[in-house]
Amino acid sequence: MEQEHGFPGFPLSPDQGVSRFYANLLRRIAEELAQEIGGARLRAVILSGSLAGGEASAFRAAGGACEPGSDIDLYLVTGEGDVESLGRRIPEIRSRLLSRLETPGLVIDLGVTSPDRLGALPPSIANVSLVRHGKTIWGDPSVLEGAARPAPDEIPAWDGFLLLLNRTVEELLELSLLPPSGRKEQEFWYRFGKTVRDLGTSALVVGGAFRAGPGGPEMGEFAREKRLPEGFAREHAFWIEQKVKPDLEKARERYGGEGAFRRVQIRKRELVDGFWDWETGLLFGEGNGPVDRRLRRAERLRRRIRAWCRFAHSGGAGRRVVIVRHLRRGIPLSPLVANYVAAVHLLLSWGPLFGGEPGEEDERLLAEGERIAPVPSAGGAAFRERWIGLRREVCSFWNREVMGSTRPPGSLEME
Repeated sequence: MEQEHGFPGFPLSPDQGVSRFYANLLRRIAEELAQEIGGARLRAVILSGSLAGGEASAFRAAGGACEPGSDIDLYLVTGEGDVESLGRRIPEIRSRLLSRLETPGLVIDLGVTSPDRLGALPPSIANVSLVRHGKTIWGDPSVLEGAARPAPDEIPAWDGFLLLLNRTVEELLELSLLPPSGRKEQEFWYRFGKTVRDLGTSALVVGGAFRAGPGGPEMGEFAREKRLPEGFAREHAFWIEQKVKPDLEKARERYGGEGAFRRVQIRKRELVDGFWDWETGLLFGEGNGPVDRRLRRAERLRRRIRAWCRFAHSGGAGRRVVIVRHLRRGIPLSPLVANYVAAVHLLLSWGPLFGGEPGEEDERLLAEGERIAPVPSAGGAAFRERWIGLRREVCSFWNREVMGSTRPPGSLEME
């Protein structure tokens, strides 16, 4: 990107109009953060994620104006003594930042770190992406230059599985029952492509093959060897190409043109189901009871007890009732993992929301999700009401406990 746009010279998107949009937006964000936090405490603001890698997406609103299609992933670098206190302020900082920016559809994920912590980064998908693509957009660039460079081969398999779980909850957040049109169609295809790419990354990490990065030439051979869902390697290659040069017409044609919305939703469910079975079998063993029981064995009892106690303590009397219910069942999972497993059950049971009567498998999955979830929904007699109520609780829990309330809650469109 040109230096005249007032931003460091690196591409934010293949589309120069999109690059200019994000450059201006990021400059405003950096200035607001420096003012909000104070330059004396803030050492640097580092951009990571799809924007740093030059793969940002934006949607064209009426009149050709851009609206953000990619999350903005930022690390705030401060002194070690300020990490915890600043971390506690992130929800309020983000709320004021979004209010001042007044940009519809904008999602900003903020993390807090220090130079010492950057110098000791453990291997993870996020950290490898940070050191590969991260860009300093404000402050001292030497902070990022001093970051450790974890080897992709050292990323633990669990981190890949965690990506699958996070992607599952994000699918629930974004799920709409309305066939997309206009801007929503762009967003629909972008989200589906992101899901396919994230599933590929997840599989490569779990399978110990995350070397050159997702979309590398090893995916085809890897998919055949590991017996990933049929046709996934070709689908993955298609969406890697779409990431660089989106073509909505090609996407529509690939999934059958008229009626593609329904087929893509079914395909999404097939992929999540296939990857869930494959990854849990590889990580926790097969044929030995329900997945939640296998995951329970993978989590140490002491860790589960501590997690449930913190969860109950933070939520007052209402949550204490919840923990008593789970104690009677032998603390099956930590609250976070229980919420993830409930999310998978929800995503695999949403077929009836598109019409038709719930089958036995849908009813079983929903009931199991209700049993596992750390915070039960208000429920309701009808399948649809129960599903929507549990989805609301699962997404709220994830937003609060994982994202620190930095991601706005989704809303399921029902009409």
